[in-house]
Amino acid sequence: MRVTQRRLVKYMRLHNEVKRLQEELDRRKEDLSHDLSMGATVEMGSRTAKLNKLLRKNVSWKSVVVRLKSLGYVNKVLAATKPTPTYRLVVR
Repeated sequence: MRVTQRRLVKYMRLHNEVKRLQEELDRRKEDLSHDLSMGATVEMGSRTAKLNKLLRKNVSWKSVVVRLKSLGYVNKVLAATKPTPTYRLVVR
């Protein structure tokens, strides 16, 4: 069995096209997110778009602190930790 140059060229063309499309999608997502965050409205039609706001406290260190200190200390730190808002574009 042999891998032909033709197959390799086709693979590279597809790979490059996917990369180009992903970059374009990322740009469009960024543009839509920016416009919606600035208060833009969505034109009436079959599609909707909105930004979902997620508030998350970074607790990846929690298990380490529990091991080293106590759960009471962890809860005290979590209570004083301000959540970091993140936004996710939802288009339907």
